[in-house]
Amino acid sequence: MKKALISLMLVAALLMTCIPAGLAESELRPFTVYGTVASNFTQEEALATPTYQALADMFAAKGLKLDVNLIDSSQYVTVLQATIASGSLPDFFYTKGLSNADCVNLIEAGKVMAIDDALPYSDGTAAAALAEGGYYHICYDKDAYTDGKLYYLGNVSSLPGVQDETFGLSGTTANTYCMKIRQDWLDKLGLEMPTNLDEYIDVLVAFREQDANGNGIADERMVIQTNTCNKTFGGYFDNGVAGWFGLANYIFQLNRETWEAEVPFLQEGFKEYIEFLKRCVEADVLYLSDNAGKNDKNLSTLLAQNVVSSYFYYSNTDYYIDENQIYTVMPVMQGVEGIDPVMDGCRGYKAWDYWGFSSKADPKDVAAFLDVVTSLDYSIWFSFGTEFEVVEGIYNYVGSTNKDEYTATGLTKGSNLGSFVPRNTLTTLYANYKGEALVYDSYDAYLNSMYFNEIIKPTYKDYQVDNFEKWCAMASKLQLYNMNNDLSMILPMMSVEDADIVGFYQNDLYTFMDELFSNLISGNWSLDNYDQYVQQMNDMGLQELVTVYQNLYNKLPH
Repeated sequence: MKKALISLMLVAALLMTCIPAGLAESELRPFTVYGTVASNFTQEEALATPTYQALADMFAAKGLKLDVNLIDSSQYVTVLQATIASGSLPDFFYTKGLSNADCVNLIEAGKVMAIDDALPYSDGTAAAALAEGGYYHICYDKDAYTDGKLYYLGNVSSLPGVQDETFGLSGTTANTYCMKIRQDWLDKLGLEMPTNLDEYIDVLVAFREQDANGNGIADERMVIQTNTCNKTFGGYFDNGVAGWFGLANYIFQLNRETWEAEVPFLQEGFKEYIEFLKRCVEADVLYLSDNAGKNDKNLSTLLAQNVVSSYFYYSNTDYYIDENQIYTVMPVMQGVEGIDPVMDGCRGYKAWDYWGFSSKADPKDVAAFLDVVTSLDYSIWFSFGTEFEVVEGIYNYVGSTNKDEYTATGLTKGSNLGSFVPRNTLTTLYANYKGEALVYDSYDAYLNSMYFNEIIKPTYKDYQVDNFEKWCAMASKLQLYNMNNDLSMILPMMSVEDADIVGFYQNDLYTFMDELFSNLISGNWSLDNYDQYVQQMNDMGLQELVTVYQNLYNKLPH
């Protein structure tokens, strides 16, 4: 076993050795950074941790000393916009909360440095990572501006996953979302797994009428998001059920087969999806007041109450762990005859969010900063901090996951300190298992790999292994959309004209879409008038936005 644990004493020793020869700490060049504070640490606490000091050492080795300013997420946009208005951008900043139009306007105003202008000063790390074929070149693939230069660095991810000739590095096996149902309740009541929509509703009704949870209240129900489409992770089309009707999981989502921007409201199967949800509401097995998507905090509360009969989550684990609640993967059911159901997975490009450099920053300092944050050592720090071990090529975090413990010691994953440096998880570039790379050409190859059978499978319970294998069988045939909203995950940088169009139409259109969806499910608005609603969306700029997003997707390599 090869250990890579760094003790507090070693961190202290690094302080004395990391600064370049002949350069005193007072001579380190200051580099100002703006980001958001972590939920578990204040700025003072985060920057006092040994974990942060390990990062500071990396920058000191390049001659930089970070001046970090962490701002509460609720105030970040206000503070950043005030800073922009003052004309004094920090050297490096997170664009969280800024629209695409805001980011483009910063470029046009000459306030953001082109990364290209700094790369000639790179020590080779950033230059290689961002070069064609490099593991950071994805940022150029999707975010090069109209002048061909790159102005914003993105978060990038290369997790252990499955690839194929259509999608490239994708299909991350950690993102195995699907609809699940209470198997222990099926067994208790002697019911079979539903295989079609009618059977599904009948089972959900039986759970209620026969008091499956035993609390004397008819409160058992499915739980999915029904409130909004304008989310990057888990709106009312990204709930598993919409996929049964062949619908994209987000607005303007990229169809990976046709390479078209899809709008679920305009797809065949939308009306049938609404009718099905109305049936669930009328049968009292769907509460519109729940509004709990796949990553919403109130989902945990509902699961803890033991009322969730069916929900959308990972195949091989659950949002709330209770050994008495056994959820089984459901078959993907066909909601409409003649329309193939679909699933979403971790498809295509993995680069998101923008991080920019002030045009007033020293390009040599920007290059030094880039040489740190694009390095594999930095990626390891971000994922594991200093508390990890390497066994047979696999990196394992060995620090505490208990909040009280790691906040007390300051020994934690770099990602827990706040969002003030880019997130990159380049696992497949530095990890392997017994010399074999952690990328596979099919789900079967993954299931047959030594890594899965010797490292992953032993951590699952038998029913979780069965769930995961069922998911892989379905995913290999049905995956069509990315699990995240492509507008935030892979959308290329807009032009000024595109940004203006989106800024003019999109917010009002999303507001109307949510109003439309809510009123259709509740029955306040009739589906008989649907052509009128579509016309209203078109009058609000829907087709103009489809054109913008389609043209942007067409720029991506495919």
